[in-house]
Amino acid sequence: MYYDILSDKYDKDNDILKEIYKLSDQGERQLGLRYDLTALFAKFIALNKKNLKMPFKRYEIAKSFRDGPVKLERIEKFTQCDVDVVGLSGQFIEVELLTLFNEAFKKLGIAIIIKYNSRNLMHGLFLKSKINEKLIPNVTSIIDKLEKMKESIKK
Repeated sequence: MYYDILSDKYDKDNDILKEIYKLSDQGERQLGLRYDLTALFAKFIALNKKNLKMPFKRYEIAKSFRDGPVKLERIEKFTQCDVDVVGLSGQFIEVELLTLFNEAFKKLGIAIIIKYNSRNLMHGLFLKSKINEKLIPNVTSIIDKLEKMKESIKK
């Protein structure tokens, strides 16, 4: 893919630009291996928005590549699955996507835990639970830090 398409949405100091495998072809065009599936999808939407029926939903499974720091747990070539929705606002689509992910993993026989982090959702739940509204930012902050606290205790 042309490097400028991959790098266009980022400022020149963005770390993701360091992770793009860069090369040039015999015509001396600057190319790059895709690091995720978002750039191509964004280009597709930009070029076809007038002709697409909204909301537009799609999925894609393809290889992606990252030229990141060499580490044991680092994967440089991987298969990525993206599920995207354009032209729909609100949180109902998030529920639909979480249900889709849950069903897909269930059919694959893979047990998963879905963690959904939304301050707006937590705020609403706390209000329904009659937690004092002045305490909600502190409670939310504590919940956000719980996972990190558990990890540091294990070490």
